[in-house]
Order: sequence, then structure tokens, then C-alpha cells
Amino acid sequence: MASHGLLHIALLTRDLKKTEQFYTDILGLKVAFRVPPNMLFLRSPGSQDLLNFVRTKKRITPNSQATALQLQDNDYESAESASNKLN
Repeated sequence: MASHGLLHIALLTRDLKKTEQFYTDILGLKVAFRVPPNMLFLRSPGSQDLLNFVRTKKRITPNSQATALQLQDNDYESAESASNKLN
């Protein structure tokens, strides 16, 4: 059976507001829809793929989740700097 592409990836977050701010304001993703109060779905421009963020109160262990987004070469330092400011 062949895959026909990605539908969505679900990731945990402790702060939906900061997550939305980073992914929309810094990385340029768009809000596709929300499932209040604990889910946010974002879409990257020009794609039908979704990133689904699920709010949790549990501690998220480092390196338990990973995502990779393709950026323009000159956007990497801006995204890294902005990410550091959110922490």
C-alpha cells in the first residue's frame, strides 16, 4: 500500500497561545481550525498538511517530539532568535 501524503501530525504543548504565536507569527503557518479548548490545527502555506497541537498539563520530556519545517536560508536565524524570546 502506497502512502499518498501526510494528513496531520499531533504534538503536545503546554501553552497553545505561545505555540500559535510562534508557528503563525514567526514561521508563517496559518490557523486551519481549532477544537476548543485543547486543540489547534495549523497549515503550512501551499500545503494541505496539518500540525495538530494538543494542550496537556503533563510534563513533556525533552526530545520526545520533533518536527522539521523547511525555511528559506535567511529565515533560520530570525526563527531561532524569536523562539528564544518565547522561552
